[in-house]
Amino acid sequence: MKTYSLQKHSNYSNLYFKYQRFIPKIFRSHIESSILTFSSAGEIKPFDLCISLGNYCLPAMTLDILNLRKYSFPFDWLSSVDLDKNLDWIINDFDGFLSYPDLVFPKDINCKDEHIRVQNIKTGISFVHDFTEDSLSEFHSITEKYKRRCNRLLQSCANKRVLFLYVESNPDKSNYQENGEQLLSKLCQVQIKLQASKVMLVVLHHQKKESGIINVFQTKNSSLYFYGSQKIKIFPMRHKEKLEFSLQVKEILQTIAKQTPHTPS
Repeated sequence: MKTYSLQKHSNYSNLYFKYQRFIPKIFRSHIESSILTFSSAGEIKPFDLCISLGNYCLPAMTLDILNLRKYSFPFDWLSSVDLDKNLDWIINDFDGFLSYPDLVFPKDINCKDEHIRVQNIKTGISFVHDFTEDSLSEFHSITEKYKRRCNRLLQSCANKRVLFLYVESNPDKSNYQENGEQLLSKLCQVQIKLQASKVMLVVLHHQKKESGIINVFQTKNSSLYFYGSQKIKIFPMRHKEKLEFSLQVKEILQTIAKQTPHTPS
């Protein structure tokens, strides 16, 4: 295992978040875009494709804010699935990912809610942004949507440098670094399965005190990065909190980029 020291962003960003409420809303989106977009001048991305691995909505939302999420993938808006299991889904072609007999629907459905929370009792997956009712017709429609997303993940990574982002939403979860070598071995299987030229996985887990250190496990074509963050929070998050977390992810990616040889796919 090796370590990288997190390279912090400029004070300009910190000043913006500190005094954001005094800035007219009409100017905020432009300023936030300049602060958060990863593909600014002089930054070389060590990846071609960014994919959320869950375990809830924050990673996909963060990639959106950083202008790095270009397509929809299966884990974007799901909840409650462990990293280890998500890697297994990829390795096993998402076999058994969505089955109607395994779904548990809420007993009382409020018609005012845009979506209902549906849990797969066999896999532990919670669908929070898909179902509106308990019906086979809707299930078949959602199944087709997830088939497209799963196939897109399995088929779009060949010969690409792929970055996965996973955020642990449970502050009591055991430290993933204890199983770093085991997870790296599984990540190597994912790299082979996807025929990717390189696979990188950034794992952010809750930590009361930030050390500013990124712990790294890697082989020639697979890299695993761990960072403990105070900024991980369960929804709902305020807009400012989402932006501050996204800035931290950008800092992590910038640090990784500066440590990674530039080898375009």
